Amino acid sequence: MVRPRMFCEGELVLKATDTVMRKQHPSKWAPNWEGPYIVQKAHGSGYCTLIDPEDQRVIGPINYVKTYYA
Repeated sequence: MVRPRMFCEGELVLKATDTVMRKQHPSKWAPNWEGPYIVQKAHGSGYCTLIDPEDQRVIGPINYVKTYYA
């Protein structure tokens, strides 16, 4: 059973790298996640629009995200 995850606006999340989203196999020591990013808008179907906190660039819509624990 898949547990749906809902994110709130302003929450910090990690985004999957491009190789993970394309289902390619990166090298053994390559990171699988990048971030943290800020959720700008969370949609009911599970995808989010993200903001890069360093340069305020908008990324998305994307659904390969997970919670960032600081």
